[in-house]
Amino acid sequence: MNATSIPLRGRSRWDRHVPSSLRRHPAFAPLVTATAVNSLGRGISVVLLALHLAFTFDARPAVVGAVLTAAGAIGVATSILAGRLADRLPSRRLLPACLVGEAVALAALALSPGLVAATISACVLTGSNRAGSTVRSTVVGTTFSGPDRVSARAILRVTVNAGIAVGSLAAAIPLAIGTASAFRAAFAVAAAAYAVAAMVALGLPAGASNAGAVTRAQRGGSPWRDRRYVTFAALNALFMFQFAVYEVAVPLWLVDHTEVPAALVSPLLVLNTIVVVTLQVRLSRGTDDPVIAGRLMARAGLLMAIASLTWAAVAEAPLLLAVVIAVVAASVHSVAEVIGSAAGWGLGYAFADHEQMGAYQGVLNGCTAVSSMIAPAVVTVLAVEGGTPGWVALAALFVLAGTLTRRLTTRSAAPAS
Repeated sequence: MNATSIPLRGRSRWDRHVPSSLRRHPAFAPLVTATAVNSLGRGISVVLLALHLAFTFDARPAVVGAVLTAAGAIGVATSILAGRLADRLPSRRLLPACLVGEAVALAALALSPGLVAATISACVLTGSNRAGSTVRSTVVGTTFSGPDRVSARAILRVTVNAGIAVGSLAAAIPLAIGTASAFRAAFAVAAAAYAVAAMVALGLPAGASNAGAVTRAQRGGSPWRDRRYVTFAALNALFMFQFAVYEVAVPLWLVDHTEVPAALVSPLLVLNTIVVVTLQVRLSRGTDDPVIAGRLMARAGLLMAIASLTWAAVAEAPLLLAVVIAVVAASVHSVAEVIGSAAGWGLGYAFADHEQMGAYQGVLNGCTAVSSMIAPAVVTVLAVEGGTPGWVALAALFVLAGTLTRRLTTRSAAPAS
């Protein structure tokens, strides 16, 4: 259903959250719909991939970790390559190609006869996913402008979170069945979701492309030589450690070092999803201005530091108080995540050379991919094994990332040229 076919009685909530200029844009509906459908498949694969390798192919934890690390390294490379391609090929064709790559990889996982084939499939899956993320960011950056650009990115973030949440719930079915056949069937369903998303993405209009900038992009300098942008991308990657903190360090910390029952981990993850879905669009407003975005990134760094220290405090509290402190920490962390993500998107577009939007988004997403690959190990060593001093170190890291990003924006708020 496109925006113009929404019944009038159902438009009040839609109107409040989606600017009319976005609703009317021909690229908006297919982009959001494709993202929603592929996120369902993503939710299934995120939950089941590591377990599939371990259960179906009897891989040891160290082997599973090596496979996922190799896949992450492939994702770094494809993020950067996809950015270059997005400046030369129509994004409305490149995005469906990435989604098809993910569909094929998931189908291969469903049919893989052994660990080697599954490893190759996992690498193709992660590589296609990272490439698709870069292309999607490029589509947003080249198709929309001004406040609509960040609003569209925020709406996609909400869509991704909601879709992954539903897909993760669906993954509970094969987990409950607990057989290799159930796992394979789930990957087949996920592959079908990506195939449908690819078909929907073919509906992107011809204007959703940066390919016309090819000759100018070829004449432009490499984004890796843009010190301001590379510095921002590195600082943003540091702030992105917060995802690993919430998804890896916090569950391990709560279970191993606090009185909080393990059953609270899942509700805290749900709380994060609720905060993102309800606040992301609203708190993204104004971040198309780099000065405002820099100020908000500094605020996000401070809030994330407060959350880190609060997580540390859970270990010192008795059961009931520990539960309350954990909920407070999760809430502060989630709000900081929302603000920091919005600020990062705004700066990622404002600082980019718009004639090389794909290449610049490739740099940003490549740095994010590196962060995703190394952050779990870093935060585990610092926070889970290091205890309170490690949490203090993480707090300092977040403050540093936010403060330096703000200084970067105050020195020069003009887009790169």
